[in-house]
Amino acid sequence: MNLELVLFKACPFAQRVVIILDHLGVSCKRTFVNPSDRPDWLFDLSPMGQVPLIKINDTQVIFDSVAIGEFLNDLTHGTLLSADTLERGIQRALVEWAGTCQRAFGECIAAADEKAWHRAIDDLSEKLSWVEKLAHDSGPYLMGERFSLVDAAMAPLFMRLQALHHVVPCYDSEEIPKMARAMPVILTMQAVQGSIEGDFSRIFRMMVAGRGKGGYVDSRMG
Repeated sequence: MNLELVLFKACPFAQRVVIILDHLGVSCKRTFVNPSDRPDWLFDLSPMGQVPLIKINDTQVIFDSVAIGEFLNDLTHGTLLSADTLERGIQRALVEWAGTCQRAFGECIAAADEKAWHRAIDDLSEKLSWVEKLAHDSGPYLMGERFSLVDAAMAPLFMRLQALHHVVPCYDSEEIPKMARAMPVILTMQAVQGSIEGDFSRIFRMMVAGRGKGGYVDSRMG
């Protein structure tokens, strides 16, 4: 089976697919496109011209990072979701919710001023509280002893949260002990560290400049 992943370089939703591919050891060609100059053929393969999408044998396409993650999990005999039906359902819910958390994070770096920042960070904290609530009490990963699709979905956000936390405190580890426990374990994984090409601190600065130039976070970066 020939696989080709189409993605933007700094897209967190594409990043989670790269993490899954590398963690599972699945061979896949990667084709990067410019989000500011999307080729016409991208709109033929994906609604709204969104990424990531994965092409299978140049004939079939699966779009949406959640669907791609489950496809890759099924392709490799289902090691990244629990065998327990209820547990698997909770994990799927958290994978979807990770996208909501990621979008809330985007509002934090886009905040125009301190007042908007506090509103955005309060919203993100409220959304992250659901991940904390549903994560396992034991680790080392979010859902217990094994790396899961939940960890892959949250890893791009954890990477960005950590980068932001160095600029302006954005979470209290004591309030999110399960995530605080899992975050360093996930972020030191080879599949996660290699999921973004280039210097992530520089990439993060570009993200902030792109979403919130002149705003609260941008002003704190110096």
